[in-house]
Amino acid sequence: MEKPPAEPPQPPPERDDVKVNAHRCPYCHDDVAAADGVVCRDCLTRHHPACWDEAAKCSSCGSTTRLATERPPLTDALITEALTARGYSEAEVAAHLAHRPQQFPCAAANCSARPDWLLGKLPFCEEHAKESQRNRVLLHAGLAALLTVLSGVMGVGAVVEDSAMAVPGILFLVLAVGLAIGAVRARRDQPRPRDR
Repeated sequence: MEKPPAEPPQPPPERDDVKVNAHRCPYCHDDVAAADGVVCRDCLTRHHPACWDEAAKCSSCGSTTRLATERPPLTDALITEALTARGYSEAEVAAHLAHRPQQFPCAAANCSARPDWLLGKLPFCEEHAKESQRNRVLLHAGLAALLTVLSGVMGVGAVVEDSAMAVPGILFLVLAVGLAIGAVRARRDQPRPRDR
């Protein structure tokens, strides 16, 4: 006894009241233009700038870090153009430009590059941010290895001679573990673009 072949399911009828958009703000559920949106750095969800500012975080994953976009440097010409377009007089524009704070340079010594990256809370240029992070990892790992060797030598000395060397050996071992954890944390603390 054979079953008759099943009929394929009918496709659903097309509806005029349903529209699909790849960029929908999770806060207000309206469409977001690709060029106008703010993007979450962690989940890449696009929001309206006003919705992000109102929620103060990503409405999808809860992250508070937005994806930094490349912006042109803020020059006097751009400031003049923007203030003039908003109706400021030439005297007001000149007064604003005279009191404009200057941007701080890279935190590395003798570097005047634009600091577009953060490592911890310090601003760096991209080259120095990655170099500083690499140096922190090497410093922590090197000190952890040195203290591990010292604690081993003291432990052997405590076993062979007397137990007076055991306490400093244990302290050095605890410090070595702490520095090893610091090396792992320094490795995870990647430089990130500044959120402007």
